[in-house]
Amino acid sequence: MDNKIILIFLILCIDISIIEIITKKSMKFMFWIISIFFMLIVAFRSLNVPDTLAYVMEYQNIDNDIYYSYFEKGFIFISKIINIIVGLDYKKYFFCIALINIILIRRVIKNYLKFSIVTPLVLYISFYGFYFNAIILRAGLAFSFILLAWIVFDKSKIKACIFFIIAILLHSSSIFAIIGLVVFKIKKEISTRSYYSWLAIIGIFYFLKLGNLYSNILISFVDVYVSNNRFIYYIENMQYDNGISLRFILNYLIAIICVMYRKGKDQKYINLLNIYMIGLTITAMLSNIMLIQRVTDFFIAINFILIAVIIENSKYKIKWIIIYTISIVLNIMFALRIINV
Repeated sequence: MDNKIILIFLILCIDISIIEIITKKSMKFMFWIISIFFMLIVAFRSLNVPDTLAYVMEYQNIDNDIYYSYFEKGFIFISKIINIIVGLDYKKYFFCIALINIILIRRVIKNYLKFSIVTPLVLYISFYGFYFNAIILRAGLAFSFILLAWIVFDKSKIKACIFFIIAILLHSSSIFAIIGLVVFKIKKEISTRSYYSWLAIIGIFYFLKLGNLYSNILISFVDVYVSNNRFIYYIENMQYDNGISLRFILNYLIAIICVMYRKGKDQKYINLLNIYMIGLTITAMLSNIMLIQRVTDFFIAINFILIAVIIENSKYKIKWIIIYTISIVLNIMFALRIINV
């Protein structure tokens, strides 16, 4: 990807977001302008971007009955539908995948925010937008349907189950997102002291790397008792890392901010906050296993909604504009580091 184009694009997005934050007016037209530019950037990305060539090869062999695909059946089905509409042009294919995600994310944004629509979109795009739409496409689509399952759970258990099943068919690791449905079912209030204790425990597990004490036992257990081919593949290609992730530190700081400013927020916000905290907890407890983020990202990626809700309801706009801008800058730095491997 062209770093200069991405940086100029994000700078313009930040400017538009700041106007929305200050004026408190929904910029629906700009939402789609930004989305289209984002989808074009994703569609015309270099084949050197991680996993891109693999998706191109899979897509161009989509009609080959002899070709065996290790992708989940749901993703193959969606790919075949796109193939019927746009043909074998992989750039149009990538554009369509991003378009589906943006449409679903827009539905989620409208459920949590009153007027902000560009602000959360730019937060989403700055890291997870690129990550989900340019690298891990199957998990990206699954994440969008997981969000839909969570937001409709209280109104329709049937719809939630349908969206959840679709997510699993798109990416098998989505099965772990059922934890989110359990959180939405539990309405018990958590005290401020309990939240800060929870954050302290997360910090202790992560920074002391306590996962080294038991992770091998856990992996051995999964290897013996789980027969799913995808999980076996991930276990066989397991990599370990005992370093400190700057992205985790950012997400940890965001959690602290979200806990500090949770007062006065509705149950929907609290549910998302609890899911976010669970994602950080699992990441901290198994931080030495690099692939664990493929699972916990389903929980942590919701931080774009949490931050946007706080900003929308805040009286001190300047402070939050600064925090918002710093978050975007750090996110895009992390994204570019992954994209340009």
